[in-house]
Amino acid sequence: MKHSFSPSVSVALALLCVLTVKLLLAWLIPITADEAYYAIWGAYLSGGGYDHPPMIGFVLYPLLQFGHHALTLRLPAIFSSLLLGVVTYFYLKKDDPKRAAITSILLMIAPISLFNIIVTTDTPLFIFSFLSVMCVLQALRNNDAWCWFALGGLFLGLAFFSKYFACLLGLAYAVYFLFIAPNRARLLGLGWLALFTLPFVVQNIYWNYHHDWSNILFNIYNRNNDMGFSFKTILAYVLILLYLITPPLVFALAKFPKQQLKQQALFYFFFIPLLLFFLLSSFKPIGLHWPLAFIPLIYVWAGQYLSGENLRKLLKFTVCWSGVQLILVVSLLLIPLKSVQDRHILGLNYNKIVYFFHHKTINDLLKEKYSLDYIYASPNYADACLFFFDTNHYASVFLKGSYHGREDDLITNFKHFQNKNFLIFSRTPLVYNDYKPYFHQVTLHTLRYEQATFYYLIGTKFNYPNYREKILRSINDTYWIDPPYLPHTPSFFYLKYNFRH
Repeated sequence: MKHSFSPSVSVALALLCVLTVKLLLAWLIPITADEAYYAIWGAYLSGGGYDHPPMIGFVLYPLLQFGHHALTLRLPAIFSSLLLGVVTYFYLKKDDPKRAAITSILLMIAPISLFNIIVTTDTPLFIFSFLSVMCVLQALRNNDAWCWFALGGLFLGLAFFSKYFACLLGLAYAVYFLFIAPNRARLLGLGWLALFTLPFVVQNIYWNYHHDWSNILFNIYNRNNDMGFSFKTILAYVLILLYLITPPLVFALAKFPKQQLKQQALFYFFFIPLLLFFLLSSFKPIGLHWPLAFIPLIYVWAGQYLSGENLRKLLKFTVCWSGVQLILVVSLLLIPLKSVQDRHILGLNYNKIVYFFHHKTINDLLKEKYSLDYIYASPNYADACLFFFDTNHYASVFLKGSYHGREDDLITNFKHFQNKNFLIFSRTPLVYNDYKPYFHQVTLHTLRYEQATFYYLIGTKFNYPNYREKILRSINDTYWIDPPYLPHTPSFFYLKYNFRH
């Protein structure tokens, strides 16, 4: 007799298997610099962050109360895709429980879910954008019920409070409700969406008004100096979509009758954001994580509109697609470091590979050798962030750095370090003359670990006035000049260091 599980049991078993795999990956893969960076946001809660709205900090704050552990910090990412899978099942099961179960499992084992264990600003965006769309779909299913629109607006506001990519979803809502399928109830629904999103927008504007519009400076100016038309970036984006959506699902979407697609609200909610990314890819490289928040909607679409046979074929392919990648990832993680000592992998030299896997041990060695009376710092924001996460002792960014490290400008006040002693760490050699003007005495040191060399210096009696004039003034003039067309309060940075424009 052939035995089969009920749809709900099948989803539960898949959820348990995926959870096990994600916990294993989260345990094997060391904390990344970006994760350590956002852990700082959780430790130093603020109404905003230098480059993005602050939601990830509020998500991580309670988790950091249990200590600086990789598994703890990554819990939001580990459970995010599982939450999406469960919500998908309950949304679709009303029409067909078996199809709902296949779709839910498909979404949970897809690469965007299975390998989603790194916590970033995209994590809450991933969750809240999806929940917003599901609420809007529920509103449409229930005769344009205003309460579901309001809840969808709340989740859209939380998504906006996570990352500005949520604006693309808001635009998709506006296009659909204003031009594709408008009626009085839906126009009111769009109003409810806007009303419940508005408080988060107002808060973000208020914070930026008091902090030199840093989110605007980062996202429009500082990170876009390299923009220019390129076919390579377009091709790269197409390949990213092919990977994230999977080839057979892309094919199924492409051959679906266009007239039917034009009548489906869900189609517009993922198509418009992905189309806008495509247009942007003409001028700028699109990161693998950029379209991530909108890809799960395609799986929900598949569960609603593809045949059961097509869904089962997709499931079989995705099991193999993700399974092969999982074997590859685990195999790479188990390769002994010494076997890659004389090779470059993905542009990373042996020194960087060793630091990636053993930064905690290396940072703990430094902390044990030198007392906490030293001011810890690094010329690289990534190394500074990892030192903080590994030792629970904040490290500042020293020298000018790049536009990536400006969150430290909101936290560190070098005025308080006059005559203090510094320990400055780097994965790359430190140049004596770059640091000598800012200390009474500088001594260079090396640290060997797993046949890799790391570098640090001890600087005694920090010269704040000299550092202020040569480094902080340059930072102020480069990164903290308010856009002339926007109102603002006096710059917090030049007030902190008594600069005058």
